[in-house]
Amino acid sequence: MSVNKDTLTTNIRAWIALDKEMNTLQKELKDRRKRKAELSRILIEIMRKNEIDCVDINDGKLVCSKHNTKSTLNKKKLVDVLGKYFANKVNVPTEEIAQFILDSRDVKTKDELRLKTVKKV
Repeated sequence: MSVNKDTLTTNIRAWIALDKEMNTLQKELKDRRKRKAELSRILIEIMRKNEIDCVDINDGKLVCSKHNTKSTLNKKKLVDVLGKYFANKVNVPTEEIAQFILDSRDVKTKDELRLKTVKKV
């Protein structure tokens, strides 16, 4: 029993140390992402004003391009779109169809360990 308890204690301490280290790295990464986003905004603005699509750099090219992304699909949007699609049809249960589609989505379950820290007052 002592071996299991010692192993558990050692693993918990290692897990907590890694969790703290990861939190520190996440904060640094967040700051760097924010700085990169700001620099990207400035570079895109300059490149668009000067009609520059591509800049050659040491490691390759810096390319400024446009791409379209679609918004997320939620229940309200789904019901609205189905309502418009079936507007001329009589007695089509758009609410039920939307709910069926939403309920049919795959759900993945994963086990997770998370450290809840106590806020110091």
